Amino acid sequence: MRLRPVVLVLWMEASAPRADVGRVLCVGIKRFGMGQINLSIASRSSEEKRVLSHTLERIGVSHVYMAWRASDFVAPFLAMRALRHGLDPSPLYEPLMVDLSEIMHRYLRISAETLQEACKALRVGTRGTAAGGKGRPTMRLIGDRCRLNTLASERLAKRLMPLIRVAHRELPSLL
Repeated sequence: MRLRPVVLVLWMEASAPRADVGRVLCVGIKRFGMGQINLSIASRSSEEKRVLSHTLERIGVSHVYMAWRASDFVAPFLAMRALRHGLDPSPLYEPLMVDLSEIMHRYLRISAETLQEACKALRVGTRGTAAGGKGRPTMRLIGDRCRLNTLASERLAKRLMPLIRVAHRELPSLL
């Protein structure tokens, strides 16, 4: 019997694009190809540390995680917020990190800036995903958006899997 590695898909919603002024609002984590999405929502600033701790714990036991803008937004943002709360951010950098936006730019020369644009370019169903929005969204809307974007990220990763395997040659034996 061959053990399967733990491969996660991650989506993060933040209150601002910079970690020194924003905070984590929601993190969606799903085991690639199976299971349900685990959503952690920080309705108040005081709940952010709990969300970060849970996220770091889940990522820390994975072998691989995939996210849109993983290397230039998600990991640095989570690391900064973790350090601010006195948490160790190293679990973010221990598993192999697959940046879906980097795969799109490097191998497909697509100018997609958002997950939604990337999904549209590759005709990957998004089922109502949305980037941002006008006004102040409720935590329920943020949770819904996080859930939908986590699923869209997984579908995009499945479509990009041949290129992900080229970019990360160690993956064919893992997935």
